[in-house]
Amino acid sequence: MNILLNRCVAMAVAMLAGSAATAVSAAPVGFAALNGGTTGGAGGQVVRASTGTEIHEALCGRASSSTPIIIQVEGTITPGNTSKVSGSSCNTASGVIEIKEVSNVTIVGVGGGATFDEVGIHVRSSSNIILQNLYVRDVKKSNGTTSNGGDAIGMESNVSNVWVDHVTLEAFGGESEGYDGLFDMKANTKYVTLSYSHLKGSGRGGLIGSSSSDDENNYITFHHNFYENIHSRIPLLRHGDAIHTYNNFFSNISGTGINSRRGAKIRVENNYFENARNPLGTFYDDVEGYWQVAGNFFASSVVWEEESDEHPAGPNVQSTTTVNIPYSYSLDDAGCVPQIVQTTAGANKGMLTSDGSCQSTSSSSSSSSSSSSSSSGGSTSSSSSSTSSSSGGSGGTNLSIGAGSDGSSKASGTSYGDVRDGDLATYWSPSSSTGRISIKWSEDTTVARVVIVEAAGSEGNIQHWELINNDTGAQISSGTGAGTIDFNPVTLGKINFEILSSSGTPAIAEFETYASAGGSSSSSSSSSSSSTSSSSSSSSTSASSSSSSTSGGGGSCAGINEYPDWTARDWSGGDYNHANAGDQMVYSGALYAANWYTNTVPGSDASWTFISSCDQGGSSSSSSSSSSSNSSSSSSSSSSSSSSGGSVVSATVQENALGFCGVDGTVDSNNGGFTGSGFANTDNANGTGIDWTITGDSGSYTLRWRYANGSDVNRSAILSVNGVAVSTEDFVGTGSWTSWATTSVQLNLGAGYKEIRLLANQSSGLANIDYVEITGPGVAAATCGGSSSSSSSSSSSSSSSSSSSSSSSGGIGGACDALLNDPNTNWRDTSLQTDQEIIQCLSSSLGQPVGFGESATGGYNANGGSELVIITNNRPEDQILAAISSPDYKWIVFDKQDFRDEVQLMMYRPYCSNSSLQSALGLNESQCRDPYAWCSANGVGSEACLETFFNEKLNDSSLPIRNYLIDSNTTIDGRGANATFVFNGFKIGSDSSGASTHESENVIITNNKFIGVGHVEDHDLDPDMIRSTGESHDIWIHQNTFDTTGDSAFDVKVGAYDITVSFNKLVNVKRAALHGSSDSRTINSQITTTIHNNLFVTTDEHYSDSRYETLRRVPLMRRGQSHMFNNVFYNYRKDILSVRVGGRIAFENNMVLNNAVEAANNSNSDDLDYFVETLLRDFREGGLDVWGSYVWMANANCQLQGDAGDLTKSEGSTPDMMAQYSNRSRSEITGHLLPAGQDLADYLFATAGKGGVAPWVVTGASSISDVVASAPGGCQ
Repeated sequence: MNILLNRCVAMAVAMLAGSAATAVSAAPVGFAALNGGTTGGAGGQVVRASTGTEIHEALCGRASSSTPIIIQVEGTITPGNTSKVSGSSCNTASGVIEIKEVSNVTIVGVGGGATFDEVGIHVRSSSNIILQNLYVRDVKKSNGTTSNGGDAIGMESNVSNVWVDHVTLEAFGGESEGYDGLFDMKANTKYVTLSYSHLKGSGRGGLIGSSSSDDENNYITFHHNFYENIHSRIPLLRHGDAIHTYNNFFSNISGTGINSRRGAKIRVENNYFENARNPLGTFYDDVEGYWQVAGNFFASSVVWEEESDEHPAGPNVQSTTTVNIPYSYSLDDAGCVPQIVQTTAGANKGMLTSDGSCQSTSSSSSSSSSSSSSSSGGSTSSSSSSTSSSSGGSGGTNLSIGAGSDGSSKASGTSYGDVRDGDLATYWSPSSSTGRISIKWSEDTTVARVVIVEAAGSEGNIQHWELINNDTGAQISSGTGAGTIDFNPVTLGKINFEILSSSGTPAIAEFETYASAGGSSSSSSSSSSSSTSSSSSSSSTSASSSSSSTSGGGGSCAGINEYPDWTARDWSGGDYNHANAGDQMVYSGALYAANWYTNTVPGSDASWTFISSCDQGGSSSSSSSSSSSNSSSSSSSSSSSSSSGGSVVSATVQENALGFCGVDGTVDSNNGGFTGSGFANTDNANGTGIDWTITGDSGSYTLRWRYANGSDVNRSAILSVNGVAVSTEDFVGTGSWTSWATTSVQLNLGAGYKEIRLLANQSSGLANIDYVEITGPGVAAATCGGSSSSSSSSSSSSSSSSSSSSSSSGGIGGACDALLNDPNTNWRDTSLQTDQEIIQCLSSSLGQPVGFGESATGGYNANGGSELVIITNNRPEDQILAAISSPDYKWIVFDKQDFRDEVQLMMYRPYCSNSSLQSALGLNESQCRDPYAWCSANGVGSEACLETFFNEKLNDSSLPIRNYLIDSNTTIDGRGANATFVFNGFKIGSDSSGASTHESENVIITNNKFIGVGHVEDHDLDPDMIRSTGESHDIWIHQNTFDTTGDSAFDVKVGAYDITVSFNKLVNVKRAALHGSSDSRTINSQITTTIHNNLFVTTDEHYSDSRYETLRRVPLMRRGQSHMFNNVFYNYRKDILSVRVGGRIAFENNMVLNNAVEAANNSNSDDLDYFVETLLRDFREGGLDVWGSYVWMANANCQLQGDAGDLTKSEGSTPDMMAQYSNRSRSEITGHLLPAGQDLADYLFATAGKGGVAPWVVTGASSISDVVASAPGGCQ
């Protein structure tokens, strides 16, 4: 048994005093301290609240949504005392604490405590939030009172800078009992710290990223938390590469613990695990994540078990990556953690924190002691330092003598003080292969040199390291190998030396610090760095630069910048210096050239290439900084050097230079800070873009843009190469149009000529683009229009003429266009060589969903690995079944030749191999699969065949026929083919007795035709065409045709959510969309759908048909919510929708057209007053808001006649659903929302249904006015 002896545990008390200012005066540690910091409502009004409604009233009573406020809460918050409150500074809802679209808010428990009983806290589209000293318990998504989707605290949709501190989050079971996560972060949540909190009793601790495609969550810190009696997800993390968890206590973890998936990276330090199964690893996913470990303690009660879908890190836990932590923090010894955390963590603990003085020893420690690996060839470690193996040689006094020191956990027998005693015989070692040692002073001290001396016998053990300013968290330097580290002088109170990896146990005898690097004098001179190859169109730049040159000898390095005084470029993203491709630097007596953009020093990675040794006759250097502001410069420059991977080349393309081919707008120079002659400024319109051309070899490419975005919202863009969309790029706000930043993307591209286009994905156009820098094998800027040109070592002088016109129409173009529109070009008869390229074409040409289903990408994985599945006419149903039954990314299409003529697909057919079905039907397999043969054998005529076979022969609930399940990451795309699904379709996810049994995510069904065989009330096989169920989510049902379906077109059941239904055409569908199948199923409160731009048609022949004298279910809503806009209904004479049991529908800018002749002939003598009274009358409980929606009489060609009847009404309470969408969705919807009227109707006549023209969700689609002008003359 491992026995840990705590030598001392000391606690510092930060007690809640009488004012909120005292309660929130402490600042967070971790990522919440970065990005401007997290201060909550500091400086704002202090108000008291004892109910949820009062909390909402406090939020809504501010002058604006950003006015600081501190809300002190005492008492029990319940669903009954938490109501929606309206106001211009808030966006609240009943039954949940809604912190939505606000900033600068603190909610803190005071007095006898604040308990949130069955009420969750929802943070959405908000920033600078503090939640402190709160007890949140029993929050469910089903099986009882529901709130916040079952999350105790949930954050989603562009959330930043949140500090959650000293809270207790408690559930009383897992998902089967109705709970979800205790602490969830989704959809671009960043800069969050969870500290000193107690999470217990739940099946799910929390997650970072809700799905495989939710990849924008990052910068999260967990420290000093107590995880108790939790099954899994502590946390589950996807994609983020800067997650940090330290000094947490994990006890009784029954399933799996820290679950790093989908390439996520987490730093796991000095945690304590006991009675835990698989506390760290990759679980339930075949795409692994990574971890850096140090100082953790795994008790003997920890169990490591490898399963088919569980890949634990232990028992021999080793680091698999490095994770840079850019802030300062103090580590408690892992052995102290249980006592510290159980004393401090959770609500109503007096806000106690650790003072960092605890130390522990162990008689049999099993701490993780693994080494960290570093990525090869990258440029991730920021550095501007030089190192040498010798100590000393420094001018001045060793400032460490007489100073203080501390660090991370230390090995037995070593001391922090041993590194500052001047005695090489004593030393400090970390308790593992990584750790921190610090020197600290009682007052600010200036340091310019550090010397790390390893103890005798341990020389060379230290590998990767970084030097950190503890006061600010900024990295001073980084590198490999201990020794002398010189840097620009920095004034601080504490400096940290972080060991990131080592080849053995590190041992540091001395950590020396000096005020200067010693003896170098400087004099002023000015020179510019040179590149190995350049081409420019003018002679000067408007930029500032610094340079240095050697003063002695010279040789091959004469006039070249010398490290460490080398400051040739300022890095716009931070404090460090950087080089672009071709920049040269003298480093340690040798000349190097940068291969690509880098902020490292030669020798630390593959960013630099050695050119030659320097023949220098002296050691002094001269350095200066100069600024030039001349006329203008527009240039494309490239440099190349040989590396192990072949020729490494980078090209920077400015406006009006070789490789720049045009902008849909102008080249401007009115906003300062740009380089070159100006910047590319697109017109403010969707589909505008910028074009460049390059050549290069096949391989990996990095494209980096320098840009400014002074707007309040991110601007996204579609990046295409040779007409094929390859990624979507976000250009986040930079604060002003004169503040510049960079963003980049890595791609694998083929060889040859490449046309690159960046296309605006919103009506406001692109960000302003200063330049694009392309790095890849053999890259060179190319002549626009098809021929390439190298620019090696040549220059030309020109006057920099600019062009403000575009060279691209914004269409798809090229091979992709032929693939989509030429029926003779089959799916693989194209120059697009890989599945990924073809699917990129299909995905980009389909567009992007808006609304609740906005995240759906279906079978397209932007990171690669998408598989194209082509269905042929050889038992196609069996092929479809095989393709939809896996969560792998699959995009399903139909062979154009095989499906040139209509082929009926009947998804019951694979069941015909079932012997029990054969026995029940009295048929063999071949007879079962052919209903027409059965009809012929049984004397049933062809007209009645399918109705007889499906609605009589198969109308038996005992038959083993049900809709097949579509698994995650799937697209069924019917473009280019005439495939028709007959009788029934699919279910997305599955359920049993009102509970989810399979959750599917990320599914697209598009451009298919579904036709029923006549509606049969309550058919025993429940033949829905598309049924989303079992809490499945991120679903897009788009541009399909549904005709006379036997049951629903697109039902939503059992808590499915985040679904968009758009541009579909429904013809004679009696019941379109049930949203919740039972009043009693509270799980359906999480249903969210966006239903927009769909065309619902009842043909004239059925206007008075009694079968359509019923509720049409568009939708029938129970508990959930739906946003419906710009839909058109023809010959819907009453009861379009129903709202029941707390459901909510926002009905915006929709229209109804009813045939005037048919209405006059109807026995009810229908008129506008009748329609206004009956169309939307079925409201029972919840909320129904109707605005901008009207009903008209029309002719048989669906052209409106006469005056309109106004359908406006408001019942109950309906939330602002638009506010729940992303900025992209809101921008797209606002830019394309049409008023109810003939233009809207004509637009849908042209775009809705299978084979409709590309609608506005497709970037570069024809304008609405052009589509309306060429629309068909009717809707029937």
